[in-house]
Amino acid sequence: MKKLFIIKIFLVLAIIYAFMTTVSASDTLNLQNESADTLVRLKLIQGYEDGSLRLQDKIKRSEFIALVVRMAGLDKNTDISGVNIVFKDITSSHWAYNYVKIAIKNKLVNGYPDNTFAPDNFVTYPEAMAVLIRLLGYEGTMSGNWPDNVINLSSQLGINKGLSLPQDRQLTRGETAVLVKNSLSIDLYGL
Repeated sequence: MKKLFIIKIFLVLAIIYAFMTTVSASDTLNLQNESADTLVRLKLIQGYEDGSLRLQDKIKRSEFIALVVRMAGLDKNTDISGVNIVFKDITSSHWAYNYVKIAIKNKLVNGYPDNTFAPDNFVTYPEAMAVLIRLLGYEGTMSGNWPDNVINLSSQLGINKGLSLPQDRQLTRGETAVLVKNSLSIDLYGL
């Protein structure tokens, strides 16, 4: 009798947990869709030829930088004629070449110690946070060590509001939409 009671409690708890997980995943997907819709209306992102946004696909570093440059409006009037790209893995024929130049000019990207940018690698959660923190002007306010310093400051600012991701996560387009939309409502440092 006691075993049956414990089994019933366990089953009830399992059902409640399953429901909460489903609601949480559903809430996250809704947040990603709403954020992406906002970015589409702002003309910061656009769909593929089939009209989809492919929010579950991972986003490349080059795609992320292009999005951030557009978000900040830096693609409109930035003179990049004197900017040299020191990264040995991105050439002028790469579609994001000028976006990377704009990001370099505005000190948004550092690249890797081996002088690469890895434009076709997927952007990680802390890498994306670091770029957004630089864009918003808060880089000088960080304390601690990588990547905790970036993730902690992102949480304090609300950049990652609505998301709970592991540090080594390669971001999806949907998660990126949430981070970018959140960043749009954060005051620039010093203003």
